[in-house]
Amino acid sequence: MRLQRAFVAQGISSYFQTDDNHYASFYESPVTLGYDCYSPLQWMLLSFALINNQNVSLTLWELDESYPSFDENPIVLEPDLTNADAIEPFLKGDSPIGYLRGIRITDNVAEGDSEGYYTHVEMTPTEINEACVRALLDVESGESTEYEYTDMHDVYVYGTSGEPYIPPATNEIDSIMDEGFFDIEVPAIMPMDDAIQNYLLWDGTVVDESGLLSP
Repeated sequence: MRLQRAFVAQGISSYFQTDDNHYASFYESPVTLGYDCYSPLQWMLLSFALINNQNVSLTLWELDESYPSFDENPIVLEPDLTNADAIEPFLKGDSPIGYLRGIRITDNVAEGDSEGYYTHVEMTPTEINEACVRALLDVESGESTEYEYTDMHDVYVYGTSGEPYIPPATNEIDSIMDEGFFDIEVPAIMPMDDAIQNYLLWDGTVVDESGLLSP
């Protein structure tokens, strides 16, 4: 997952898997305030990749004070790999600040030959920046036909190969979840050149589950 300045592709931060199967957050540059009273922060482009197509929620949290966010770079952030619903130990509180609201950039994705399958459309960094400008102008015009603001709460996104997630049968899960099931090392999976990335043009706006702006 990477956050960068929109339109210029300058990095802000990255969240990635290290060679020793840890997870780390690397800070490259600070975020500035928005250019006008309607944007809390400057426009940024969030990119992330998943293995399969599936519904996800993108939430904004505050980092717990116990993590040395200004003393170490990168800082190691260890998720709970045994419980997907558990609140990560590096997050503060028991609930997020809110869900991200932004403009999805999907110019790099096309429908595949079968329903529910998608293919990658190659785009250069310059073309991605141009798509961000086009999307923002389209939405701000008030007459958008191609782009729109999306509250990233239970939203369908694309996997790297455009294939849908197919959950295994319950009996298959029960048969493999023995005592040492979660002790195996998580393999490092890096996006390929032709992999689908998800893009969200974001200005720091967050909303609650009802779509109301969070304070």
